[in-house]
Amino acid sequence: MMNLVRRARPDRRLLAIMAIGAMAVVLGACTPRPASAPSATSTPGLVNEINAQRAANGRGPLAIDAGLTDIASGWAAHLNAIGALQHQNLNAIPFWSALGETVEVGPCGQSDQAVVAAWMASPSHHDVLLSAAFSAVGVATTCGADGREWVVADFGG
Repeated sequence: MMNLVRRARPDRRLLAIMAIGAMAVVLGACTPRPASAPSATSTPGLVNEINAQRAANGRGPLAIDAGLTDIASGWAAHLNAIGALQHQNLNAIPFWSALGETVEVGPCGQSDQAVVAAWMASPSHHDVLLSAAFSAVGVATTCGADGREWVVADFGG
């Protein structure tokens, strides 16, 4: 016995809906999008300043870690987007036995020395920068449209 499968003809209404959907996708790709928030950039100069302070206080240098830099970059962009200075939950970051963070906001274009001096003047930030528990760091900054620069340093050990 032969089993015949009858194929239904495509419904013209369904084909029209699919064509309209495809056109919407193509036209949507050509529609200008609003400018996104500025992305954060890594700042090796800040790491050099942190390491200079560590050396002056008998601590070894920190290596730049790409993963920590990515985390710092994402958080700096987030702070810029929300316009508020706060720390992130470092408990969700795997692969490190010790983690710390310093954050700062100031005028765009502030010097690396000014940022690190502000951290060193704060007892809790001072302790993080000089902690022997850390061996690596990721630092990033972003400058907002409002003229404020958001700086994040994430430390791991």
